[in-house]
Amino acid sequence: MAQDLKASVSFIGDGNTTKFYFGFDYINKQFIKVSVGTDGTLLSYPTDYTVNDKEVEFVKAPANGTPIRIYRQTNTSRIIEWSDGAFIKALQMTLENVQQLHLIEESQDYVIINGMSKYPDGVNFNALGARVINVADPKEPQDAVTKHYMETVQGGFVSQNTALVEQATTQATNAKNSASSAATSASQSASSASASETSNQSAKKWAESTDSPDNQADTDSTTGKTQSSRSWALYSKTKAQEAITATSTMDEKVAVAIEQASNAAKNAENSRINAENSSVSAEKALLAENNAGAYANAAQISEVNAAESAKQAAESAVVSNAFTGATATQDGLAGIVPKPLAGQQTSFLAGSGTWEPIYLLVTTGMIVAFKGKLDTNGFPIIPSLNTPNFAWHVCDGTNGTPDLRDKFIPGTSYIMMIG
Repeated sequence: MAQDLKASVSFIGDGNTTKFYFGFDYINKQFIKVSVGTDGTLLSYPTDYTVNDKEVEFVKAPANGTPIRIYRQTNTSRIIEWSDGAFIKALQMTLENVQQLHLIEESQDYVIINGMSKYPDGVNFNALGARVINVADPKEPQDAVTKHYMETVQGGFVSQNTALVEQATTQATNAKNSASSAATSASQSASSASASETSNQSAKKWAESTDSPDNQADTDSTTGKTQSSRSWALYSKTKAQEAITATSTMDEKVAVAIEQASNAAKNAENSRINAENSSVSAEKALLAENNAGAYANAAQISEVNAAESAKQAAESAVVSNAFTGATATQDGLAGIVPKPLAGQQTSFLAGSGTWEPIYLLVTTGMIVAFKGKLDTNGFPIIPSLNTPNFAWHVCDGTNGTPDLRDKFIPGTSYIMMIG
């Protein structure tokens, strides 16, 4: 069951609205308090705001996005004073009862807003952004884990995860460097393959081309340009045949021509072998390029795995804080509240960091009307728990109480004194 606040409402300013409605009753307009901002700055009545019925009107509209809290803070001093023999008016009794009811509601709201409670859903404990301190190290599987436990137990869980993060970061850096080196090798292999292919095509031209391979001038060539080995071989062969046909007396010239043709043929064969070798070099360079690509892919996968390991290690390094109570001279520290013990189900968490009985919230000396059951010692029975409430006692002259049996407390008047 969700927990509702009895005497407090919250709003967010929009920069234009000046009137805000609240639904709870009050005895005096000055008991309606207003705070604004994340630091809870308290405004002054009626300088900064006025109260009309159940509506607060600001003199100046709160800025857009400003947190606003309107709450009741009833004066704890008695509004009605009673004296023996005074006339009792129902209005005065009602007013006193309303004051007590308002104080109780405001005390309940204070515990919900300023302490560890299940507000607002009534299911989950809500620390309202405060730290929980003074928590013992865990023992059971579902116990809360403290910052001290995370840093010291089992060889320092946090330091181990920090080392894992650093190691994973180093691995990621190495993997990235390996990927860069592999990419450089791949680029160089591609350049070598391109150069080998260029050499192969050039050699093929010098061996087989029917035109000038480089289109450069050559005074010894019949065309005036450089020629391939094949062209020179064919030219030599043609000239040899012409020499043999023209005259048999040209044996020497024929022999020379044949020798030139043979040399040209050898040159052509050498050019063909060079072209084949260039082709093989190109294939090897292409294979090196493929291997370099595979190495680059493997390095990229290593880099991704190392980054994932770093992320998991960072998410594992979580710490918590413990609650420390305040003293007379030193502030406490917010955090996880101390564990309540059996029998403390009606207690509240004090600023000292300890669980205290709820009756400490009630002022000693209060006398109120009561309808219900008493135990044999005069203490009222709590119906929901069927146990005595030791914060109260029937006024029978025992346990430090006045004897009001067969009496009724009147209010004061002009002829009766207080007391």
